[in-house]
Amino acid sequence: MIERSTDIRAALRSRQRGFLLNPFRFGAPAPGAPSGYIVAAAAGSGDAAQQRSSTRTDLPTWAANFGGTISEGLFSSALTIGGDTGTSSKTIPGFTTAQVWRIECFNNYYINDDVSLRAEFLNASSGVVAAFEIARSANFSQRMSYGASLASMTAAGTSGSSPQVYGTLTFDASGMHFIPIGTGGNQVAWSQAGSFSTVTSVRFTNLRAKSSSPASGGFSYTTIFRNP
Repeated sequence: MIERSTDIRAALRSRQRGFLLNPFRFGAPAPGAPSGYIVAAAAGSGDAAQQRSSTRTDLPTWAANFGGTISEGLFSSALTIGGDTGTSSKTIPGFTTAQVWRIECFNNYYINDDVSLRAEFLNASSGVVAAFEIARSANFSQRMSYGASLASMTAAGTSGSSPQVYGTLTFDASGMHFIPIGTGGNQVAWSQAGSFSTVTSVRFTNLRAKSSSPASGGFSYTTIFRNP
């Protein structure tokens, strides 16, 4: 399972055949709003895309992953060979610093696979407190950037070859903190200061997943799983 893996690329590839029902199930359950995906773009015909699609209500994992968040989240799917979700946007209210986000993005299956996402943390006056971005940086690779706004960003460091995005984002009153999970191609840890005690909502834009494989089994995805 991915929780026990020490190789991010191999573990994420293996999820074409297996999917962890709840990425936080080994931690203590958290009270409050339901856990589940709040952001999910899934493209391609492979199983890893199917499992991350809000439209696959027939799957046994759907209730745990989408049942509590389907009305509030930002979701898009293109579950065909060569699928491309296009871009989508939504502002999601109800943010608290108690939340822990599990971020997983994958574009390491086939040449020209693509993923992207921008997130801006907003206060009650819709002022931007901080932001981060995920974007394709090369074939089989992606890069996170972070900053006080989308106009003022710092590129995160990466480790290994073909870096993906796989880790947790935690929050406190004065900042957000990305913690990578596992070793291999990934982003390195980073923090961004900001008055997160004033954040009330998050504006997500440019959410996309694109699978370029000409054969069945390909996939790419951009996801955030919230543990409130």
